[in-house]
Amino acid sequence: MFKQINFIGLIAFFTLFFCNSVLAQLPVSENFDSYPIPFGIQGSGVNNVGGYPAAQPWTIDVSAASLTATSDFGQVNGAIGAGYFEVRDSDGPIVWLSSPIDINGCSNVTFSIDLEELGTMEAADYIHIEYSTNNGATFTGIFNWTGLGSGTRTVIDDFGTTTVTQAGLSGTFLILRVSFNCNAGGERLRMDNINITGTGCPGAVVINNLGYTLVPPFNANCAAGTGTASNVVFSTTGTFNVGNNFVVQLSDAAGSFITPTVIGTLSGVLAEGANPSGNIPISIPSGTPTGANYVIRILSTNPPGLSSTSAAFTITQTAPCSITTGAVATSPFVVNCTTSTTATGTVAFTSTGIFNAGNIYTVELSDATGSFAAPLNIGTLASTANSGSIPITIPFTSITGAGYVVRVISSDPAMVGSTSAAFTITQMAQCLPSIPNTSGLIINEFSNGPSGTAQEYYEFVVAGECGNLVDIRGFILDDNNGTFTTSTTTTTGSGVAGGHFRFSNDPQWANIPVGSLIVIYNNCDRNPALPADDPSDLIIVDSLYVVPHTSNLFESCTTRPTAPSDSSYTPCTYSTASAACGTSIGSWGPLGLRNQGDAIQVRSPNGAYFHGISYGNSSISGGPDNTKLFTTNGSGIVGWFN
Repeated sequence: MFKQINFIGLIAFFTLFFCNSVLAQLPVSENFDSYPIPFGIQGSGVNNVGGYPAAQPWTIDVSAASLTATSDFGQVNGAIGAGYFEVRDSDGPIVWLSSPIDINGCSNVTFSIDLEELGTMEAADYIHIEYSTNNGATFTGIFNWTGLGSGTRTVIDDFGTTTVTQAGLSGTFLILRVSFNCNAGGERLRMDNINITGTGCPGAVVINNLGYTLVPPFNANCAAGTGTASNVVFSTTGTFNVGNNFVVQLSDAAGSFITPTVIGTLSGVLAEGANPSGNIPISIPSGTPTGANYVIRILSTNPPGLSSTSAAFTITQTAPCSITTGAVATSPFVVNCTTSTTATGTVAFTSTGIFNAGNIYTVELSDATGSFAAPLNIGTLASTANSGSIPITIPFTSITGAGYVVRVISSDPAMVGSTSAAFTITQMAQCLPSIPNTSGLIINEFSNGPSGTAQEYYEFVVAGECGNLVDIRGFILDDNNGTFTTSTTTTTGSGVAGGHFRFSNDPQWANIPVGSLIVIYNNCDRNPALPADDPSDLIIVDSLYVVPHTSNLFESCTTRPTAPSDSSYTPCTYSTASAACGTSIGSWGPLGLRNQGDAIQVRSPNGAYFHGISYGNSSISGGPDNTKLFTTNGSGIVGWFN
C-alpha cells in the first residue's frame, strides 16, 4: 500500500536528508532553504562554514579547484528559507555530489535543476550536470542544453537562467553530480530547486505535524538542568509495519539538521498499523542555546520516512552552562617520535550548570599554530562535576611548537569551553621518512604546477634489488584517499577526491628495470618544463618514461575511492582517460592536487598501501610513513626526495 504522512498546512514538497544506510525515496527536493548561511567551503578549503560536511544529502569536492582568495567559495548562500548553492571564482571545478536516491521500482524518474549565472562569463566557465542510475558505477552527461552549452558541457558562458530537466529514467539508485567552474571574482554560478519525481515508486513517506499541546516559545535552563516538556500532535495516512518508531528531531538554532537532536519518540502499537496518529512527547534539552529559527521534523523507521520541517520557533536559554579551561600542567611537554615517547600531564577545568549522567568531558589539542581546524582528543573524564582535572597524553608524533592550546568540551549538554593559555611541545626526534623494502614504485618527485595552473605531474622511481626487472602492471596511483587525513570524523580540507589511476596491463609494464623513472603528467595542461614524450623509453633510451595521462598505458576509474567516506579501490570500471579535456583539469581530476594540502601515493594492485608523501595544512597527516614534506600551501611547488 502507498504510505503517506502529511504535514498539513506546511511545506508540501519536502527535502529528504540521508543518514548512514537510509536512502531517500521519491519524491525528493533540495531547495537549500534549511541550512545555516553560509554553508559550504570558503577560501582555502579549510575555512568550512556552517559546519560542513556533517551528515547532509550532498558533499562538495574542491580538490580540483583553486580557492586562493578568502572570498572564493562553493557554499549555500541567500537566507534560511530562501537559499541556493553558489560558486564564486573557483579557478577549476567544484563538484557537488548528491547521496544515492532509491529509484528501485520507479518508472519515468524525472529530475529538474534551476541554474543561473551572474557576471560576465567566458566560454571556459560552465555548469555541467551528470547523473547515474546505477549507484555511481557509470555517469551520463547532459550536453549543450537547449543550445546554451557545448559538446562537453551542459551550459557555458553567459547562459542567463535555465531549468535543466531529464525524464524517462529508471534503475537502482540515482546520483546527481554537478560541476561548476568560473574564473573571476565578479562571476558567480548558482543552482537551486532540485526536484526528483517518479511514478509507481514504493514506500514514499511524508509527515504532518499538526501542532503542540504546549506551544512555543520554549524555555531551557542549563544551570538548573531543566527543559520544557510538550507533545507534538501528528497524523498519518497509510499502513506502518510492526516495530515502526516515530522519532522527533530538533534542528540547531539556525534551523539546520546537520547534527539533529532527538527530543521524542513514539513506539509500540500507537506507531503501527493503518493511519496512526496522536501525540509524541517531546522534551527540550536543558543545554539548548537561545535561538529563533529552531524547527522540528518527524521520522518513521518502518517503512523509512521523513517529514518536511515545521514552522520556525524560538527557544530561550534562561541560564546558560559554561566551561572554563584552566591550567595545563606541565609545559613544556617533551616527546620523541623515533622512540614513540609520549608526554603526560593534566588539564584543570571548572564549569557552571547541571551536567547529565553519562556526560564526558574531553580535552581537545590544537595544532602548533593554535588552530582547532582538526582538533585531537588527548584526554577524557566521565563526570557530572563542575570542576576537576583531566589526565592528558601528548602524542609522540607532535611537532615542535610554542603555540599549542587546549579546550575542554562536554557531551551532555554539548558545550565548548574556553581556550587555554598557549604552551610548548618539543619534539626531540622527528620520525624520518622510510622506503618500502619490497619492489614496486616510490614517489620521487611531483609538481603542483606553476601558481594558478594545473600543469601537474608525478614522477616515480622503480624500486627493488639492483639489476632486477619489476612488474608494475596494476599498481595504483592516487592522491589522498583519507589515509593522509588527521581527523577521524571528517576528511574536509585534506584533498580527498573520487577516482584514481593505475598502470594498464600493457606488456611494456611487465619488465621495467629497477632504477627507471616514470613520469605521468596532465596532458590537458602540459607543464612546459617536461621533456618530450617517451612513453616506452625508445626515443631516448635513458630509463626515463614520459607518458601523458591520456595514454592507454594508464587506466582511470572516476568512482572509487568515493570522496569523502570510502578508501577502497574495488569494484571499479576502468577506461583510458578522455583526451577531450574541456578544462585545464580535464580527465586528470582523480590525480589533481589541492594547493592547500594533499597527498601523492602508490598502492599495490590489491589496493594495499605501498608508498606516499604529503604536504599542507593541519588536516593533512604524514600517512603510514610519516612522510609529510612541509606544512605550507603547495601552490607552484615542486617536491622531491634528495
